[in-house]
Amino acid sequence: MSLARVLVVDDEPTYRTSVSRCLTNQSYQVTAAENAEKAVAILTAGRFDLVITDLKMTGMSGIDLLKKMHEIAPNTAAIVMTAFATIDTAIEATKLGAFHYLVKPFNIDDVIHLSRKAIEHKKLRDENVFLKKQYSKTVTTDNIMGRSAAINKVTDTIRKAAPTDAAVLITGETGTGKELVAKTIHFMSQRSKRLFVNVDCSSGSAERIDAELFGYIKGAFPGAISNKEGKLEVADGGTLFLENISEMPSGTQSKLLKFMTDKTFSPLGTNKNIESDVRMIVSSTKSIEQMVSNGRFRKELFYALNVVPIDMPSVRDRKEDVPTLINHFVNALSGKKGKRIEGIEDEAMGALIKYSWPGNVAEIQNVIERLVVLSTGTIKVSDIPEEFFEVEDKQPVSRIVEGTSNDPYPKLIMPEDGVDLNGVIRGLEDDLIMQALTKTKWNKNQAAKLLRLNRTTLVEKLRKRGAINRKDLVL
Repeated sequence: MSLARVLVVDDEPTYRTSVSRCLTNQSYQVTAAENAEKAVAILTAGRFDLVITDLKMTGMSGIDLLKKMHEIAPNTAAIVMTAFATIDTAIEATKLGAFHYLVKPFNIDDVIHLSRKAIEHKKLRDENVFLKKQYSKTVTTDNIMGRSAAINKVTDTIRKAAPTDAAVLITGETGTGKELVAKTIHFMSQRSKRLFVNVDCSSGSAERIDAELFGYIKGAFPGAISNKEGKLEVADGGTLFLENISEMPSGTQSKLLKFMTDKTFSPLGTNKNIESDVRMIVSSTKSIEQMVSNGRFRKELFYALNVVPIDMPSVRDRKEDVPTLINHFVNALSGKKGKRIEGIEDEAMGALIKYSWPGNVAEIQNVIERLVVLSTGTIKVSDIPEEFFEVEDKQPVSRIVEGTSNDPYPKLIMPEDGVDLNGVIRGLEDDLIMQALTKTKWNKNQAAKLLRLNRTTLVEKLRKRGAINRKDLVL
């Protein structure tokens, strides 16, 4: 990871040198300039994350430098230093984008703390600018791919929930798109111009999660060498997305419930209450309701977070969306990888549709990326890894027994641990359709007769499977 770049601007050598030295010791890449004119030239030539500038200097002032930064480096954070602090200059500097003020003489720890805070804030702002560009063309539910009943229920809920400030609980298996839903809600809301901040509740110890969410003051615990702003404060006015809320420690759950109740929290090491206006969206791969029943999650917090529940369906429960998802990723990733992929053969599509996709949409994206990289022209069935054809052997229903004269249809013997009934039925249907089409050389009229289906019913099933456009398909 590249070091953050800081430009220190001051015509007083003592301050310029001391600030530069302390930030260099904090592993920042520091450049110094003795006046604003030189700073403009440096900013024009290169990218910086933060500018720390004095306000009153010989020649161009710090205010003039901030104005110039708007033109040449609009995304760079700024902290201003001055011995002549007034309300007017503070307001003017803030309007011009200054992140904070340092009044001379100042404590060097304040420089470290504010610099870290400004750079973190810039990083979050840059991430949100990138996200806005991704969503700017279609800040709608259209980026939730699929038209199945299950996914339509999700998009309908998103459209209703997004304009409100209601808390949202998104559940579903890994890889189903919970984070995408959270971002879509944020960028469809009135908070879209503010930050979308993400915290993974499974990413560390209780102490680390508390520090991440609530922040801390200097000396709150060993290693807390300066104050740190918590994500609840950073996300003020925007959206806080808590991933894997089921892994949140019980003590943190109590603190979060307090925040949900009165919109205030206290950084570690102090009893001072800080107000923050945050919309809460959380996700979980586990059933929070079941965890409440087992006493592993606070009931009151569950109620506070579960105002709008959204359950993301697995790919197994939206098999008709698989062709849409595959075609979407083929088109999107072909451009990204600089490959010219013309499409995917029907036999290859059929194999991918039959696969169970235990990793859900995320697995589809990863597999299609691999196929795009390794394929040329058209993705063929021979490009697909062998494991995709062995899935039935790896996940057997148990075994099939032959029918009898009284009951000619074969029987499935259920294994001891049960079956996914919907998955079994879909798998059998897909297999029989493919067999009928293969026997009739993809003649739909003849295949429909073999399957005892109306031709229109078979056409609709093929359309859902993305196999309707075969050039050799006899109408």
